[in-house]
Amino acid sequence: MRASGYRLSAAAAAAEAHRNGTAIEPVKAAIDSEPVIAGASDVFEWFGGGGQAAGITVTPDTAMRSSTVWRCVTLISGAMMSAVLGVYERLPNGGRRYVADHEYNRFLQMEPNDDMSGPEMIELAAIDMLLRGQG
Repeated sequence: MRASGYRLSAAAAAAEAHRNGTAIEPVKAAIDSEPVIAGASDVFEWFGGGGQAAGITVTPDTAMRSSTVWRCVTLISGAMMSAVLGVYERLPNGGRRYVADHEYNRFLQMEPNDDMSGPEMIELAAIDMLLRGQG
């Protein structure tokens, strides 16, 4: 079934057919639908999901309470924060050249916003990558 030129999924087509009074099969109840786990893990954890083999849910926040995890994350993110970042241009021979006067260098090296410096932004992005897989 199509609605406004877009192909509908099976569940949406069944719901549309039911709404129009041309339903062939009844619409599934909520308990009959397939579980869908997609998107950020925060949504999954908000509904009470997560690994509980040891009896507790492990989240980025609870993991950082472990001194080992905290130390590893701060060491790696601190090392990434000390790297000099900048904008580079690709050269035809496959190399690259640093572009010192590019307008985005200010965001990477000085201040991406009013509240933090460039290295602080890199450190926070690294922490987010290490704990959540995104940054």
